[in-house]
Amino acid sequence: MAALIRGIEERTAAATGSPAVRSPDALLAAHQDLTRTLLAVVHDTLGGRGGALWDDAWRLAAAIEADASGADALDAVLAHPYTRTWLVDALADLDAGRGIAEPAAERLAATVAAAAVRARLDLPVPVAYRDGGLHLPTLGTVVLGGPGEGGTAVVRATGDGFLVRPRDAAPGTEVRIAPDEPEGPHWLPVRVLRRSPAPALLLDDLDPLRACFDAPVTGRLPIEGAETWAHRIAEAWALLTDAVPDQAAEAARTLTTLTPLTTGGAAPGRHGPGALGADPVTGARELALGLLSGFRRAKLRALGEVTDLYALDGTWEHRTPWGNDPVTFSRLLAETYERAGLGLYDPRFLTGVPEALDMIENAAEVTVDGKQLIAAVRKEISGTRSTAGKNHGRGLSPAGQGTNVLVSDRKVTFE
Repeated sequence: MAALIRGIEERTAAATGSPAVRSPDALLAAHQDLTRTLLAVVHDTLGGRGGALWDDAWRLAAAIEADASGADALDAVLAHPYTRTWLVDALADLDAGRGIAEPAAERLAATVAAAAVRARLDLPVPVAYRDGGLHLPTLGTVVLGGPGEGGTAVVRATGDGFLVRPRDAAPGTEVRIAPDEPEGPHWLPVRVLRRSPAPALLLDDLDPLRACFDAPVTGRLPIEGAETWAHRIAEAWALLTDAVPDQAAEAARTLTTLTPLTTGGAAPGRHGPGALGADPVTGARELALGLLSGFRRAKLRALGEVTDLYALDGTWEHRTPWGNDPVTFSRLLAETYERAGLGLYDPRFLTGVPEALDMIENAAEVTVDGKQLIAAVRKEISGTRSTAGKNHGRGLSPAGQGTNVLVSDRKVTFE
């Protein structure tokens, strides 16, 4: 019977398995659909109770999406990892009967305004601002006042940048931001790390929703601090490109945002795929290992949010080849997946991984997609040895567990 079941699984896996497990591009597409679905669910659940800013933003989003360049710009802003943060929080509040929090209700307007600016569409978008700052995701923060000051401003794209005018301000008091405007008293741009061989990454130390990591985030970095980060990331990425070129290439296509943390190493947070938090570490080798570890955790979490890798988690206990305490299946999978990726950088991490893969493959909890993932990991580590290589690793902390996001199959349409 077991042989019959395994034979059927092998013959039907390609048809029944999720493409997200097999293709990084399919995984990103699945998450774009998930973000839009979450937005649709929030809007439907609000049922017209989102307020004037929300209603105006939804109407303007439809106008932006009707334009080809506008639709691409809106997708780009929705793909920002911290979009997922406020959508999941908003849906949790609505499901609990608490109503949507003001910052979440106001974020849609900021998202739409950022898309209009990116697409250079001449649409006036009302946006709320708090503590004197109006933040446009992926772009930066416009400074309109001091701490405690707030209100509503209208953001309007122009041919040479955009204008921001507080609603009750006198004519001629608007703030004008030009393309590539340098940092100044009224404009704090989201900086971009651009140093080869690392990919271009947003150094986001501004987004009000970025505090979604286990460690505290830093405040705004000085310019020299951003330069230091660019140098460190480039050095670390050079090591990754040399040691694990396939993973480095996939990470370059997937990661978009780096948020500085005060402590805690490099790790994903409670957000959509594409972001990592990292603390200021010394040494490119340590940072490279941290980035690779964070990327593996982020990818496994992203997979767990769009497909089922296992079922009945916690029903049985397992023991890992590298530990004595019993763990759940999800913990076994997370640690094995992370160690396999790190083992391609430093083979010492591969100790016990083949045995763990056997345990996972034969476990009752694993699904068809879970077995697809295990097959991919086996292919990744084929030809490697569980002995020390040219790279030297550090101790591995326990991997985090992913959280499934359950939503309906509705896709957002702005109307």
